[in-house]
Amino acid sequence: AWERPLWGAALAHSRSFTWQDRQLIAPGIDFANHSFEPNCVVNMDCGPAQGTAAVEEVAPPQEPWQKFQLLVGDEGVAAGEELTISYGSWGNEVLYLYYGFIPDEPNPHDTAVLFFDTAELVAFVCKYKDPGRSMGAVLKGNLEELVAQRLVDVGAPPARFHAVQGGLDNSLVEACAALDVDPLLIAGLRARDLLHAMPTSLEQDVELLLEGRVSGEQELAVRYRAAQKVVLAEMLKAIAEECPGMLERVPRLAADL
Repeated sequence: AWERPLWGAALAHSRSFTWQDRQLIAPGIDFANHSFEPNCVVNMDCGPAQGTAAVEEVAPPQEPWQKFQLLVGDEGVAAGEELTISYGSWGNEVLYLYYGFIPDEPNPHDTAVLFFDTAELVAFVCKYKDPGRSMGAVLKGNLEELVAQRLVDVGAPPARFHAVQGGLDNSLVEACAALDVDPLLIAGLRARDLLHAMPTSLEQDVELLLEGRVSGEQELAVRYRAAQKVVLAEMLKAIAEECPGMLERVPRLAADL
């Protein structure tokens, strides 16, 4: 019974614009596709809209008239050229979840989740520090509170911890500082484990896509998975260049991923 309402809500969200904490629909503009180098921008104009004079005597507006505008740059747009806008500096996870696509070009804002919450990070760090010891609930809770307070102190409330393009997010760096561990080591070990736990390699995903053995929703899922692997692999490469041999000295920790 919930399938159709959920489908309708997802459809509306995928075509809406956020303005002053509200989701607004702008028919026509919502047809514009996303680009990291768009040739148009969306503008909200709060001045009088076309047709205001014809209706304001009958139905005085309760708030200033508002209208969306699709504006092109000084160079204009050639006849027949597609009009594109930016949906925002989002990673593939958001674009896939809310808009139903994965960019064809590399996404400079893409990220990969290393730890979904503080508890997962603390458990991983404790396993690294003392692989043969079971962490008690009291110790686990204390460490989680320590990390949470550190993140609040630096203005980064507890959330997921990511590998980002070119490095790590600041939350992971601060959390590892609170736990007195090297963030590059923890991120590298986690990325290595995550890649090992995936059912396919990046090369196998690329082969699936090039040979056309997947299509539709499966193709999107494989493209998303492949992009995640690229982010993790590039981070591992950067860590190996920064600290040669560091990861090779530590065995894999998370066989249960």
